[in-house]
Amino acid sequence: MQTNELSFAGKFDNGLSKVLCIALRGLKFALLWLIGLMMLSLLPFVIFEYSEGLSDLSLLEWLFMPLMCLLLWRHIHYSKHFGVGFWAGLSRLLIFVGLLTVVEVLFFDEAVGMIASCDFTDEGVPNMQSIVNYLAVHNPLPAPLYYGLFLATFFLSAPYQAKTPADNKKPEKNEPLPPTAAQTRKEPTV
Repeated sequence: MQTNELSFAGKFDNGLSKVLCIALRGLKFALLWLIGLMMLSLLPFVIFEYSEGLSDLSLLEWLFMPLMCLLLWRHIHYSKHFGVGFWAGLSRLLIFVGLLTVVEVLFFDEAVGMIASCDFTDEGVPNMQSIVNYLAVHNPLPAPLYYGLFLATFFLSAPYQAKTPADNKKPEKNEPLPPTAAQTRKEPTV
């Protein structure tokens, strides 16, 4: 007769993998949280890059700041409405900003670097190398893309439902309780 119970080595192996998965998940969230905190703390230095006050703001930065404030107000309002709490809402925002930074660094920056490192020697397109070098050095797209992704992150980081555990779900008043073994009727067999 076979048993479903694991041996001591199997229990130890299963427990060790569970502990390591929990530790790695915690490390992942801690690193994303720290990256998000770093990016939010560096945001004023990106906006006020020349240290000249409001005179060095571009039109894009003037549009970004009120939209960011509105989206942060939306985030706080939804956090209060769904009962998420201040620290959980802040943690959610920082994790989303950390994810944005990781995605931006991995995909967008690597794509520009890969295009810039390619050697275009095709006779049909003689100026392609100079165009790629210009895009790699001057990079005209990242400012709108960077601010747009920040705004999208602030929009998506707001909670959209209350967090309720599935195990503690109680039946509604009008919902019937599940039948017990004594209440169920067994059908006769032929």
